Amino acid sequence: MKAHVDAVIVVFILMILAVAIYRAHPRHERVTEVEVTAGDTLWKLSDPRRDGADPRNWIAEAYRLNPGLNASGLRPGQRLIVPDWRGR
Repeated sequence: MKAHVDAVIVVFILMILAVAIYRAHPRHERVTEVEVTAGDTLWKLSDPRRDGADPRNWIAEAYRLNPGLNASGLRPGQRLIVPDWRGR
């Protein structure tokens, strides 16, 4: 009986770790291209495309998709590849 309880606890802990790792490192391959307009920020761009996910994770993924991206230097007309997490 004790071995069974120990096994259930181990499986439960592994499931919690798997969910935590997935949420910390999302790799959503669905992307879209956006054109920056005056006043845009990464936070603002994330809002309609992250489907309730933490905007910090969305922004981290945008940085990964756009090497060399400088968020404080977004320019109108600049084109970015960004994650599109709508409907996931």
